Amino acid sequence: MIPFAAIVAGRQRLAWREFPVGTLVLGFVIAVVLRATHDSLFDHGGAWVIGTLVVGAAVATLQSWRRARRSR
Repeated sequence: MIPFAAIVAGRQRLAWREFPVGTLVLGFVIAVVLRATHDSLFDHGGAWVIGTLVVGAAVATLQSWRRARRSR
């Protein structure tokens, strides 16, 4: 129930090779960029946030539609 409890207790070893290094680095870079631009994210009534969400949802919908169409 507690993450890494078996590793701390010595019952399990941490396998560093199993960590997705690229994904961790990308997540860290995104976190730094969001932290640096946090003050301006909600300028102009949050237009950047709203635009990003709408465009992201549209891209996800298009990809899902194309995938469903290919599988038929």
